[in-house]
Amino acid sequence: AFADEGIFAMMSAPAEHEIVLLLRTGNPDGGEAADALSTLEVGDGLEMTPPAGDGFALERARHRRVFVGATGTAIAPARAAIETMLADARSYGPITLDHGLRSEGHLAIAADIARWRRAGVDVHLHHSQPTDDGALEGVLAHDALLDRIDDDTLRGSTFIAVGQPVM
Repeated sequence: AFADEGIFAMMSAPAEHEIVLLLRTGNPDGGEAADALSTLEVGDGLEMTPPAGDGFALERARHRRVFVGATGTAIAPARAAIETMLADARSYGPITLDHGLRSEGHLAIAADIARWRRAGVDVHLHHSQPTDDGALEGVLAHDALLDRIDDDTLRGSTFIAVGQPVM
């Protein structure tokens, strides 16, 4: 057992039959718990508390277009919401994800992103660190989304934002 806190988050959707965690290991600012979690073997015991917060009110998004904005490790709860909506895709309108992250190398869920794109999710990635050519693709995912979408499209839509307090 360990009592240290670390940078990790539950990414599992409620209907998934396995625990999916997002771990940020080797963090110079701390994160011993995440480092310890990464060493667990299949079948090892793990004591967890229930998720914090009330989750997203996805029932209010039914039959509406859904915009999701997530920064950094906040993609974890956004992933759970997207997985839940895709499992019942006929009950939701089109889904758009704007995910802000430091760089392409910080994308923790590339396989999920590829699968979501195949399922019709409109995915936009925004990097806050420069690419090889020095360009920034965007810093705040919600700003990039709002710059792209007009007011009429936003009316009648649901917007899920998770990440930095400014969101």
